[in-house]
Amino acid sequence: MKNTTKKMGLLVLATTSSLYSTQSIAAGFALAEQNASGLGNAYAGASAVANDASTIFHNPAGMTRLPKNQLVFAGNIVAPTAEFSNGNSTLVNTASLSGNNDTSEEIGFLPAFFYASQINENLYWGVGVSVPFGLATEYDNGWVGRYHATRSEIQTVNVNPSFAFKQDNVSVGFGLSIQYIEATLGSQIDSALACIGEGTSGAACAVTYGLTVGNANVDSSQELKGDDISYGMNFGVLFENDTSRVGFSYRSQIEHKLTGTVDFTLSPALQNFLTTTSNAAFQDTGANAGITLPDMMSLSYVQELGPKWTLLADATWTDW
Repeated sequence: MKNTTKKMGLLVLATTSSLYSTQSIAAGFALAEQNASGLGNAYAGASAVANDASTIFHNPAGMTRLPKNQLVFAGNIVAPTAEFSNGNSTLVNTASLSGNNDTSEEIGFLPAFFYASQINENLYWGVGVSVPFGLATEYDNGWVGRYHATRSEIQTVNVNPSFAFKQDNVSVGFGLSIQYIEATLGSQIDSALACIGEGTSGAACAVTYGLTVGNANVDSSQELKGDDISYGMNFGVLFENDTSRVGFSYRSQIEHKLTGTVDFTLSPALQNFLTTTSNAAFQDTGANAGITLPDMMSLSYVQELGPKWTLLADATWTDW
């Protein structure tokens, strides 16, 4: 899927951790909040503004407009809300799914650090450390969607060493992205399905082992944790005269291959059932999952209309 939204896009990270448990989770968003200076104009013209060293992320060519040395720290607080209201969810046997509606209200802090310096008349360098993607949701273990997700979190940290070169009115910049990602995906497991999956009737599972389908009191749980370091690049061009600037920037996609573990916490009722079978499911094990974070292109325009007015324009494409 491709969209042209500037603000956010959907990432899907899926993993299968056992015969009975497959979870797919939408848990990551692109974060435009890479600095504090761009918040007031909603990051319009970000690839051409070059107000401070955070241009390393938006367009490294913009470093050529900065003083000889500049250091920038920034921090943003993100507080999304995800509310779920159950319409008429059912289990595999068409029975109504028990559990409460729930709302996730996770608060995240997005730090950023940028430093830019001039090497000589034409050459500049800098480094940025920021969080380009990330989000977390957390729901109660007994909520109605517990078999899909309870805890879902993706965090990234991007280290971006960069260089820029200026000749007359044209500047070009290039950077390397060294990106770390960490993911945590947790959900509940309907323990009764393990019993039924062994060929035992639902009635026998309930009477003999106390395992009834959709019963939160006998649910088990699973948690996948994984991480990875992968690499990408970004580059940009900046054209300028006395009153206007045009900037173009590109940031490559980064393919992550996360490796980690799946840990299971089994209810006593499920443990009791598994001791009577040779079922080897629900053993803690290694796991892996892949996720591709998208490439982005931006074209920006800045026109100074006078001492108090500036026109900013921006078009950004994100390849989800």
